[in-house]
Amino acid sequence: MLNSVATYEEAFNVLSSLSLKDFQRIKREIPNIEISIRKRDGYNDDNITITCPLCGSVNVKKNGHTKSGNQKYVCLEEECRHNFTITTDTIFYRSHILKDKLPILIDSFINRDTIRKTKEKLGVSLSTALIWRSKLAIYSQDLYKEKLRDDIEFDETYVPFNFKGTKTKNMPRPSKKRGGKTVSRREFVVIGMAIDSNDNFEAAVLGNGFYKSQSVRMQNNFGDKFIKGSTFLSDSEWSLDAFAKRNGLKHIKIPAGEKTTKDGLYSINTINGIHSEFKTFLIPFRGISTRHILTYIYWFRIMKYLNYRFEKEDQLFELYKEIAKTRCYHKIEFKSFYRIPYKVDIYRTYKVKKLIQWKNIEKYGNK
Repeated sequence: MLNSVATYEEAFNVLSSLSLKDFQRIKREIPNIEISIRKRDGYNDDNITITCPLCGSVNVKKNGHTKSGNQKYVCLEEECRHNFTITTDTIFYRSHILKDKLPILIDSFINRDTIRKTKEKLGVSLSTALIWRSKLAIYSQDLYKEKLRDDIEFDETYVPFNFKGTKTKNMPRPSKKRGGKTVSRREFVVIGMAIDSNDNFEAAVLGNGFYKSQSVRMQNNFGDKFIKGSTFLSDSEWSLDAFAKRNGLKHIKIPAGEKTTKDGLYSINTINGIHSEFKTFLIPFRGISTRHILTYIYWFRIMKYLNYRFEKEDQLFELYKEIAKTRCYHKIEFKSFYRIPYKVDIYRTYKVKKLIQWKNIEKYGNK
């Protein structure tokens, strides 16, 4: 016969009687325990519809098991016939340990823990914790995707180049002394951010001092993010007119040096406030690598969404549900993680003398 659910008083008495070492172990496992309780009270992974990760069809059938015992499936569509498992193209793909530790990773993610604190919570190496955290952030870019509509505020913010984690011999420029000033605007990453009146938020790296025209880079990164007919609010940058016209947006510009339009009806104060939030968000990490800046942008975006939509106590479970069932192919391997291509033109910025040699290092890694 199953035992009845323990009361608060009973659980408290048991925890109080534990040794400090066992209590710390229980404390680390709290996110896993929360997920288990919520599943028991209504949510079950088995309720997820199995679809083909290649074509999206639900016309699939079971097709044996893998060596590790996982159920295999085959797509029955004539033009597909793709073989896959329940974890194919999910965050768990080729990672047995992560499935058990995902709630702890998400809890650390939501609390913006440093990588060392995340490592301690997960009980894995520093490199594994870093890759897992980046993997979670990158997979989260495909969650809660809604096009921006109605009144859309847009503006750019700037983050200085940072080559954290790069070996001295691979640096594109001499190392700077701590506290040294950035010498050129070309040494800043340009990040475009937009938010609408429904609190839907998007952000993207637009380049640095070397980039195509503003209209082109906006089209490449935001061309499919806005609903036609929306009001596009920006600063007085004239080149955004072409982008707005191309995408059927009503463009309203805030005059330089002003906080609102002349009639006082429109402003970009909200997006400017988000710029400040983003800079504050980055402070605990004590500098972020320009190579991995997209990870932090995705991280910031998903945290904004969770804070807008869910209470703090529900965020862990809601993000777990979404990330566990999301199929989106993002190949992240340890051997290539530290050589992810830059999203800005580093080579032209510094006019590297040994340009060909440095590009080879970027492409093939250190040998």
